[in-house]
Amino acid sequence: MKLLFILFLLCSNLYATSIEQFLKMTDENKIDFLINKASPIEDDTAIASFTKKFPNLIMKISNVGAELANIWGDTILEGPYGLNGDPTTTINSIYTYQGKVYAFFAQVRAPALFVEGEECRFNEETGDYIDGCPEGEIYQNFYVDLRGVHIESDDYPEEDF
Repeated sequence: MKLLFILFLLCSNLYATSIEQFLKMTDENKIDFLINKASPIEDDTAIASFTKKFPNLIMKISNVGAELANIWGDTILEGPYGLNGDPTTTINSIYTYQGKVYAFFAQVRAPALFVEGEECRFNEETGDYIDGCPEGEIYQNFYVDLRGVHIESDDYPEEDF
């Protein structure tokens, strides 16, 4: 019985991943690790407490969100959508493994308008859309590691309305 327990401990350590090992992984392997091994913390109170303790990290995550939103000009905003406000970034989950923080799942979103409908009118003088444009949001989910570095992933849509 003691031998089985020791064998179990040895095998379980083979699957343990240190933070250093995680940071050296490819982005694809990081996402796989987060989804299959790490545990997401989605409690708003816990996330709020964490964000107060690490404002510099939260600023890095917000900067990643802003960079992703800037790309929208070459992607979703080339279609029938227009922004109707500034993008904001929120942290939706903190991924932990063996009691340590490894990564974050966040979302950048901005109010938007569907501007190709017949009911949508454009003011030539101000350059703004007025009256009748269906309102919505453009949003994009993303992962960042504990350093605040973006983890590229195909596991979520690039952006959506």
